[in-house]
Amino acid sequence: MKKFCLFCLFLCSFVLAEEQEPTSPTLDPQTIQSASEENGLSWDASGEYKIAFFRTLFIIIAIGAIALIIIYYLKKLSTGRPMMVNNYKNIKILERRPLSPQTILYQIEVGTRQIIVAESKVEIKVLTSFDPLEKTTPLT
Repeated sequence: MKKFCLFCLFLCSFVLAEEQEPTSPTLDPQTIQSASEENGLSWDASGEYKIAFFRTLFIIIAIGAIALIIIYYLKKLSTGRPMMVNNYKNIKILERRPLSPQTILYQIEVGTRQIIVAESKVEIKVLTSFDPLEKTTPLT
């Protein structure tokens, strides 16, 4: 997943960055300065650098935002995937709950019966089995 995100960032940098060919002045700096002084203008290239700086900053922020959006949607898709896989199988994992770092509780459906299973590093133990279609009396 990290490789995919890096690939997306690399791809987005080429899409968002527009390369401009460098312009080479045809006149020497003395001629430009003397012409600007005659017209009452002062030649300052700092404006071009400011534009380039803010453009680069915008591209970096846009790439970061795109990467965060991609990561968010990939995580969202990966959490729903196990449930989608279960829809067309005879044995379905309905729910999974961690009880502790070493113990996980599963609710599994096999055919029409549901089974509660506890898994730990040591063993897998069936806790209970029931049929959800049967009518049960409430505990009072």
